[in-house]
Amino acid sequence: MIGNGFDVGLGMKTGFKDFFPVYLAQSEKKPQEIKRLAKEIKNDFQTWSDFELQMGQYTALFGSGEIGKIIQQFRDFQTEFMKYLKEKQKELSFQDKTAIAELMLSALKGFYTTTNLQNRSSETIEKILRARAVEKRQFHFISFNYTCALENCLDTIPDRLVEIRKVGKSTIKDVVGKIIHVHGTERNVPIMGVGDSYQIANKELASNERFLRYFVKPKINAAHRTNQDVETSTLISNSTIICVYGMSLGATDKNWWNEVLLWLKENSERQLVIFDYDPEFSNTSQFDWIEKEYSILDKLASYNNASEQDIEMLRPRIHIAVNKNIFEMDLRMKSVVLG
Repeated sequence: MIGNGFDVGLGMKTGFKDFFPVYLAQSEKKPQEIKRLAKEIKNDFQTWSDFELQMGQYTALFGSGEIGKIIQQFRDFQTEFMKYLKEKQKELSFQDKTAIAELMLSALKGFYTTTNLQNRSSETIEKILRARAVEKRQFHFISFNYTCALENCLDTIPDRLVEIRKVGKSTIKDVVGKIIHVHGTERNVPIMGVGDSYQIANKELASNERFLRYFVKPKINAAHRTNQDVETSTLISNSTIICVYGMSLGATDKNWWNEVLLWLKENSERQLVIFDYDPEFSNTSQFDWIEKEYSILDKLASYNNASEQDIEMLRPRIHIAVNKNIFEMDLRMKSVVLG
């Protein structure tokens, strides 16, 4: 499961906060009703950095008969944001295919090593892989990004072949599998919104089924009938190990975190690896790592209504890597870096 941290690691400024100054400038020439959202964002960049969640709060400023106005503003923001992402992708160069492929392969084959995980976590993952050594390993990707930078990086791997392993008399070929954009891409039905109706502050709108189809991501996915959500669920349920990289475990994707926890509960062999990014983290005392672990576990539990006892049972199979940017490589063209 791949989030915006992957794109950021390639050198792209693809966060909402990066886009806000651009959007504020664009809004100056737009109708007053469109400017309304821009003015709200201008007042508090930090709060609006979780844009989708904040849009749910923003609905409180509208009456039940103003659905059209909210959609108009939301549509304009999304349209401009997708244009912005399209331009940001143009700043990258994928010409050095050998170097990109080497880094991607190193990350895929070594994500569980002690370079990234604690010793016991690494041993646990390695034990699972040894027990399934005769099976072909497929590395599937569930992308929460709107860009196609991930595909461009994976395409540098010859034949998408990750590794050839000799197991006894058998030759096993591990490969890159499917890539699913669960929220679409900047060029094909991008989906933005909240996670459920409870994240919509306007209670009248939260009970309006038509509005929910515009505003709640699981309902938007269902309305479009692309089956991206169905395919994502299938990939999750068929996995033995799930890695989360470049994601904040945000509330607007709570349905997926809930699904991952349910998946983990169903089979004691399954393992969850979370690559967490926290520039303020410092493992300098006996408390730091334990606090970090519980902060992540508590966040996951909140999406699942899991009890403390449930989380304690799952804890040995949830492995955390902090500030291990295994896919990081600056792919910006030199003119962009220097400019």
